[in-house]
Amino acid sequence: MDNEMSRRKVLHLGAAVTAGASGVVASGALGGAAAASDMAGAATSAPAVTGKKQGKDDREWDTPDSWHSPEPVDLLLFNGKLVTVDEQFSIEQAMAVHNGLIVAVGSDEVLRKCFTGKQEIDLRGQTVLPGFNDAHSHARTFSHRAIGDLQAATSIKTIRELLAAKAGDLGKGEWITGSGYDETIFDEGRKPNRQDLDEGAPDNPVYLVRQGGHSAVANSRALKLAGVDKDTPDPKGGRIERDKDGVPTGVLVEAAADLVRRHVPSLTPEEDRKGTIAGLKAYLRLGITSFTQAAGSVGEFKKWRAIYDEVGTDLPRASYYVTCTTDTPDGVKPFEGDDRLRAVALKVFADGGFTGPDARLTLPYKGVGDGEFRGSLHLTPEEFLRMFSRATDEGWTVGVHTAGDGGEGIVIDAFAKVLSERPGLDIRHHLMHLEVPLPDEYYDRMAQYGIGVVQQTNFIWSLEGLYDNYLWPVVRENVAPAGKLLERGVTFANSADVIPTGPMLGLYTSVTRRGRSGKRYAYSEERLGLEDSIRAYTIAGAYQTHQEDVKGSLEAGKYADFLVLSHDIFKVRPDHLQGVRVNETYVGGKHVYSRPKKERPSTKGREATMPSGGREGGPEEFLLTGETF
Repeated sequence: MDNEMSRRKVLHLGAAVTAGASGVVASGALGGAAAASDMAGAATSAPAVTGKKQGKDDREWDTPDSWHSPEPVDLLLFNGKLVTVDEQFSIEQAMAVHNGLIVAVGSDEVLRKCFTGKQEIDLRGQTVLPGFNDAHSHARTFSHRAIGDLQAATSIKTIRELLAAKAGDLGKGEWITGSGYDETIFDEGRKPNRQDLDEGAPDNPVYLVRQGGHSAVANSRALKLAGVDKDTPDPKGGRIERDKDGVPTGVLVEAAADLVRRHVPSLTPEEDRKGTIAGLKAYLRLGITSFTQAAGSVGEFKKWRAIYDEVGTDLPRASYYVTCTTDTPDGVKPFEGDDRLRAVALKVFADGGFTGPDARLTLPYKGVGDGEFRGSLHLTPEEFLRMFSRATDEGWTVGVHTAGDGGEGIVIDAFAKVLSERPGLDIRHHLMHLEVPLPDEYYDRMAQYGIGVVQQTNFIWSLEGLYDNYLWPVVRENVAPAGKLLERGVTFANSADVIPTGPMLGLYTSVTRRGRSGKRYAYSEERLGLEDSIRAYTIAGAYQTHQEDVKGSLEAGKYADFLVLSHDIFKVRPDHLQGVRVNETYVGGKHVYSRPKKERPSTKGREATMPSGGREGGPEEFLLTGETF
């Protein structure tokens, strides 16, 4: 573990505080064996334990017998409601932070006697949570070519207007890109096609990625530059949608999108650097202090390494998944990096997604093709088994994209066989989606072998229209299981994936099980309580990447990654959880985001417990406007 001596030092101080005063939580059970071992080591070592944490700190901590005045720390927060997310889900009032780590949490009375802060913050009753950990995400590089607010479009007419405006800014011939459109909310009730894009920007090649990332649409100029026409065959793992005459409509599913994507010009190195940093900082306004970059290359990881070495203290912590197919990657080792940026797992695709659609189902899709279409499976069961065996023996955790039940079951079977042959191994393989529910015996097998799920309950909201279009009622009514997974003992973390929404939508959909329409899906069987929903977006994500001993809860010895909310979410009606906002974000004790005063929801009178943003509103999303280079 990086800077282990500094963490021991903080735990030693926490032990001293506990010995000298009651009402202080020095360390918690969720730190696991590592934290317990650290505490024991600190207690039996010499009274002064020194070390480094993001800079040198040579000060010696005093023992309890020598305390006559408060110990100085960098930051002391008090008069708050601190939701620790420890094993007991303790609620505390105050927290002391030094050198990026939590020294202690506890009551105002005790911590204000024990510590004095270089900076002291009166929280005035505000609610503090551990920083959100989005366990499956895809950071985006902001670009001057991109339409910033495409995800807000509610009609094809709006897209045409956005394209026309962007074409005016860039000039003729320049590529226009964008991501995040969702045709299920369009007034026209259909997908955009090449003719729609041609109307908005006839003199520019256009390439727009659908929300979810599994399909895209290109205009005529872009298709021509890419050489895609009536005679172009569907690539392996992809599909070119065509009209009745066989002419491409512009919609490109899965691997077919690469036919055009590869022709979009690269950013300059400096544009790419600045755009990547801006994309990473976008997480902070949503209170996301850690996230999993759920797919990427070794080269991209090395690029990020240089960025994190330069400005990592201003960014969220990142756990990086390297994409592969049948072979493990060269050039990177399992867990290479540090607690700011670490390569933690391999990403394998079992099937496509519902935005294609191309998720592999056991039942045929409703209303697609000849009525027998079931989606694609990217590898055979034998190939999965060989891949998982090799990765496991090399020490890699594997996360597998499995959107449909036709892929989910095969992957679980392969994981179970690999792990049954290696008993006692703590490797934490997992499914990165489980959108279509499975019989309980699969969940029991997952629990038996420690196979986890990184779920996206926000899909109940974001993909409701697609589920309604493509899935038969027996499947549609039970999408994105959650409660039953926990009930059967499956490790469960929550996330947003590439859908550009914040964790509050994940909490909302976990608790209410409501789609965009307001309809509930499997409410009694699959809903989570608010405590479990918070755990799934904090400590569970840290566990999935083997980092639960350093982050994910507010406990002594862990990183001081936390957020301050606009409202007390335990007093907010569930249907209004979406309206809660993050006012402040801290990473490693450093203040990295503050919501402008004019954007903060009202906390006066009735609005204190009823923020806006219920079913009639919408979730807060990543803001891409104004971030172009």
